[in-house]
Amino acid sequence: MKTRKHKIASVSLFILLSITLSACGGGGGGGSDKSQNIIPINVKCTTPETIDNYIKLESGDTITIASGTPRIVTYHDASGTKKVCLDATSSGTANILR
Repeated sequence: MKTRKHKIASVSLFILLSITLSACGGGGGGGSDKSQNIIPINVKCTTPETIDNYIKLESGDTITIASGTPRIVTYHDASGTKKVCLDATSSGTANILR
């Protein structure tokens, strides 16, 4: 139980840091033709864990809070694949920007 709380705290800190750093971007609007995909994190964490259903993170993805205070849980497997899910007890929504 302590490990899960530690993971939730770590992820919450990561989300806060991501939002803070993404707000520091230059406002020059230099016009990138690439549009970002917004992927809702709508898969709830379950017990027992069904990690295969969680959303896979890719290099360069950013997690953003859409509303409320969601808690995102991140899982890593032995091959380095990272997946996320939304803690079912949290309130709010979050997205992946890709």
